[in-house]
Amino acid sequence: MTGSGLGPPPAAGLGPTGLGPADDERREQRAALARLALVVGVAIVASLLAGVVKTVIVVLALILMIMLHELGHLLTAKWGHMKVTEYFLGFGPRLWSIRRGETEYGIKALWVGGYVKIPGMTNLERVDPADEPRTYRQQPFWRRLSDAVAGSTVHFLLALGLFWMVIVFVGYPNFGRIQVAGLLQLESGQVPARMAGFQVGDEIVAVDSNRIDADHGPADYIQGHPGQTVTFLIRRHGRLVTLTDVPLDLSKVAFQGVPVANTPTGFVGINLGPVAERANPAVAVGRAGREVASFSVLTV
Repeated sequence: MTGSGLGPPPAAGLGPTGLGPADDERREQRAALARLALVVGVAIVASLLAGVVKTVIVVLALILMIMLHELGHLLTAKWGHMKVTEYFLGFGPRLWSIRRGETEYGIKALWVGGYVKIPGMTNLERVDPADEPRTYRQQPFWRRLSDAVAGSTVHFLLALGLFWMVIVFVGYPNFGRIQVAGLLQLESGQVPARMAGFQVGDEIVAVDSNRIDADHGPADYIQGHPGQTVTFLIRRHGRLVTLTDVPLDLSKVAFQGVPVANTPTGFVGINLGPVAERANPAVAVGRAGREVASFSVLTV
């Protein structure tokens, strides 16, 4: 109406803001993403204040593991030309989502799992006839089976990758080689190991010329020589070093008036552990595979 003081009505095909539907959708996605970022930020701050950061990290690792599991189903279904309509973290109300092609990716409110939605997962589900050839139920058995086991396959691949990284970058325990994992402390003074100069990480190669291996550790020898001078051959930073020590006799040490040991027992004050050996990346692949196979057999 002329002179009504009102502007022209929105053009056909425009949203309530005067923008196109696609622009409105993008703006709503940005707003939803901002709300999600705010929720995550508040959760992080709350975890820091509550001192539960490690617990939150474990939860996030579980969420990542779940979504990688679902990613296996997603990729296998798409590889098999099935129609995938949703890939979501969580259940319940939608917090944020975005559509790429025929698949909607997003996050829902209850982070207790995740899912991939493929039409026709059951014979009772109603599906658009145009989508029927691409439903899960219309695929040959081998293709349905490959999608069903894809999530579990991802877990085996994750285990293989994690073992490989540990073996290459951290090292895997070799129980045939023993090292000082820690030095103890007495209330009445220093333990013999500290006075002798032991350091965490020292590998014990021999004790009084007796070689150390998986069958012959130093603990029994030390316990059997209280009050006697014992010579240790250790490897420190690639160099061989000789240390001498005199183990305490625990039968002569009292705790709250009671002897620590009933019989003469040697004690130098070291915690022992296996040496962590790192391997080159090629060798680590085979070792990681053997560890995954071994743990799988033990699990069964």
